[in-house]
Amino acid sequence: TWDTTTSGVTTNWNSNAAGTGTQEAYSSGFTSSYAVFSASNLSGSAGAFTVTVDTAVAAAGITVNAGSLTFAGTGAPGLTLGASGITVNATISGTTKFDSSLGNITIQGSPTTVTNNSSHLLEFDNDIAAGAPRTLSVNNSSSGGTVFNGAFSTASQTSYFGLTINSSGSGLTTITSNSNVYYGATTITAGTLQVNNTSNSGTGISAISVGANGVLAGTGRVAPGHSTSGSVQHNIDIFGTLSPGSSTTPLSNFTIDLGSTTAGATMESGGTFALGLGTAGATIGAPGTSDRLLITSASAGDVT
Repeated sequence: TWDTTTSGVTTNWNSNAAGTGTQEAYSSGFTSSYAVFSASNLSGSAGAFTVTVDTAVAAAGITVNAGSLTFAGTGAPGLTLGASGITVNATISGTTKFDSSLGNITIQGSPTTVTNNSSHLLEFDNDIAAGAPRTLSVNNSSSGGTVFNGAFSTASQTSYFGLTINSSGSGLTTITSNSNVYYGATTITAGTLQVNNTSNSGTGISAISVGANGVLAGTGRVAPGHSTSGSVQHNIDIFGTLSPGSSTTPLSNFTIDLGSTTAGATMESGGTFALGLGTAGATIGAPGTSDRLLITSASAGDVT
């Protein structure tokens, strides 16, 4: 249990004392309070544990140092995160998961950072929200990836949510939700963002920028839009790599829908396509299967 009722400074949660977890003092607050978790059994070996919250909690940052941890909740109490966000270190032994039962995660930093330094998966099944202009920045510094199965949301276009991928390792960042509603930019500075939704737009109506060291990939659909007044039209700008298909579903389709913006999509100088080619078909009428980029609802001049 993550105890939020006792006066304290920093939570250093370790299960050794009781084998199933002991309450530690924690001073809730997203500006200066930090929580550190290490899951192990009585012998000191890393274990798999669930930390359950039954009231809303806030932290400047959360660090996971050992074991395999699931953060859950009773009654979806919710978690507020400051700028230090979440750090998963290389010493862990399994997946770190933020379960949907925890409720929404509200970010308060610009940016709030999510860093996976491990070779294991970091998984978010919660919705992640911003009530003011905020940015979520993701860095997979090793081979472990980060998956967002919940939705990104924001209250309005003036309290926008933005997403930045700036990974120094080979781990992938993956989006799967069909309900992402956000307006701030999606920026892939370095590393790979896989957009694997099945409907609507995996990146909301945001503009998408892919830097020279970035990769936009996936099996889903993106549809940049425009501001409520129509004065700002969101585009797609690719200086890096556009790569239809995903690590788990090669030879598949990726869709760019330009029906809600007049800004279009641009492959800049130095930008590249990376397409997986399947087995050749027998005839033109029975072609083989390869990666495909589908551009829909485009007008003349929308794609350059």
